[in-house]
Amino acid sequence: MIKTLKRAIIASALVLGTCAGLMLTQNAEVSAKGEPWSDFKGEWKKINRDQKDAMARRDLANGLPANEAEAVEHLLTVLEDHHWNVRWAAVEKIRDTTDQATIDALLNALAEKKISDGVKENIAFALSYRKTFTAKEWEQLRGVLWNGLEDKKNNVSLGVREIIAQKLAAFPAERPMAPSVNDNEQEKKKVEEHNAKVNAVAQPIMKANVKDLYRVMHFMVDEKRSKHLSKDPDYGKFRWAVIYALERLTSQEFGDNPEAWNIWLTQTHWDKEKNDLKDLTYRWPNVVSETIDNVKIDGGTAVRKKKRRDTNTELIILPPLFHPTSYFDPYMEEFTQDFDVSTFLMPSADKGTPPAKDERGGVRENAYYYPYDKVVAAFEKYRKEKGGNKNLGLLCHGSSATIALEFAKNNPDSCAFIICIGAWTGSSGEGQAIRNIQQSNDRLDLKYYGMINRTTYFGGQYPEPFDDWKRFLGDCGAYRHQFSDPYDTNQFMTWSRANSHSAWMRDHGPSRQPLLDPKYTFEAKAGSIKVPALFIWGVDDPMYIQGTDKALSKAFSSSKVVRMKGTSRLPWSEDPMGFFEEVQTFMDKNKVWDRIGKMNEKRENK
Repeated sequence: MIKTLKRAIIASALVLGTCAGLMLTQNAEVSAKGEPWSDFKGEWKKINRDQKDAMARRDLANGLPANEAEAVEHLLTVLEDHHWNVRWAAVEKIRDTTDQATIDALLNALAEKKISDGVKENIAFALSYRKTFTAKEWEQLRGVLWNGLEDKKNNVSLGVREIIAQKLAAFPAERPMAPSVNDNEQEKKKVEEHNAKVNAVAQPIMKANVKDLYRVMHFMVDEKRSKHLSKDPDYGKFRWAVIYALERLTSQEFGDNPEAWNIWLTQTHWDKEKNDLKDLTYRWPNVVSETIDNVKIDGGTAVRKKKRRDTNTELIILPPLFHPTSYFDPYMEEFTQDFDVSTFLMPSADKGTPPAKDERGGVRENAYYYPYDKVVAAFEKYRKEKGGNKNLGLLCHGSSATIALEFAKNNPDSCAFIICIGAWTGSSGEGQAIRNIQQSNDRLDLKYYGMINRTTYFGGQYPEPFDDWKRFLGDCGAYRHQFSDPYDTNQFMTWSRANSHSAWMRDHGPSRQPLLDPKYTFEAKAGSIKVPALFIWGVDDPMYIQGTDKALSKAFSSSKVVRMKGTSRLPWSEDPMGFFEEVQTFMDKNKVWDRIGKMNEKRENK
């Protein structure tokens, strides 16, 4: 990064702060006299850029201040690091900042041509998820979303704006309480009072967000006005994110139809007396929580009022073991265009399941082998309990893909199709993938992540003593390996969600830990499963095992295998537009739509 560029950003921020009548904090006066972090640049240069010294770089970055505009150039240096948990130290500083001059310096950096888009996106993420978030912060984000969009020379990338659009889709206050039918009058009043306070905070922000999002959407769908943006690699993601945010904030389904949005915003939902939008209804997923034959199914269902086609099909989406449903947010929402979409946790099935065994054959009372057959039977019963007339499709990732494989094998008349992302041939295949990365000498983050993963999924002890340095690198590998782009900010989001989910599971999860049976391998005769199957792996996925695609696809009479370039373990997150293009091609060329139509006809004629 060019020294003069960083200093110019800081200088302009200080001018902006002064013009706005803002004073530098007392800490800034201290720094002007001595700058306790003044030797940061020299110390940073002394540390190697390799993995072995990543923890040292993180520790040095932790010493930077959060509320000093003059330290922004150092934060930008940290954000250039390839290791996400080194950058997280700088992200945390930005999330903590309340000093306007510091914020201005960071906002200025978003428009600087010589700062890479990857660094800018990390800044945008940090600014979007500050720990103190008021109406003023929301206003700043809306400014980034729109400002300069029409200017062909503007340097704020659509990747930056897409991160902002996703944040604007969030509910901007504490979640409202849902009343219960069993509430007494006092409890009902408590809910009403709570929700009134929530609304007082949320509604003004939501309305302002909707107005600016509509302004952007109206511009984006005008191909002549927005032509200069079409070559941006994040064009499709940004446009999708804006429409998603509009629909989420309003519970409307007008997509990219500006005329329909205009009528609703200016007429149908406009309060003439208040000269403002009427209160908005945020779209929350419908909560699902039920137990079927000792299998606990938890998650949420999203259903559109009007779909592109009537499929009479529910798509069940499952993350791997130990991952939350938010793992798939927000892009899987696209499937609601054609299906009812239920995103569940990988079901808990510890009740009534025998205990697992340790590596020496001893019984482990606190763990059990995950019973795929039991879970598959529960999903078929779940389908029948909803009337039995619906088809099920399954989209599963990693360890949960076995559920899709076994469901298709055992319930071909119920299963419309399956999509398996990053699948293995079973627990034995996943075990091999873990052993492969565990033996890596080039990538220490993968090596130690493999050791952590081995104990998480299969139990047992670490193969060697584990200290803080190894755990730090292992944690880096846990999320870095999922993304082809080392600067992808979803690494931060995935890590944060995983931490929150782990805390929730400690309080609400099963009493015993699920493990993968190391002896399990998916087996079926070639072409014996008459269900269309799509298998997707990222080209850069370090846990892909050569030959897995053929081993799995040959069992299906109709299948498609895709290796997506520029992606790793999470292709739907890294390249959502490319991901859905592959899905659409599969649905068309493998005649899945025709199959669904025939399945529905057969049910109607029974």
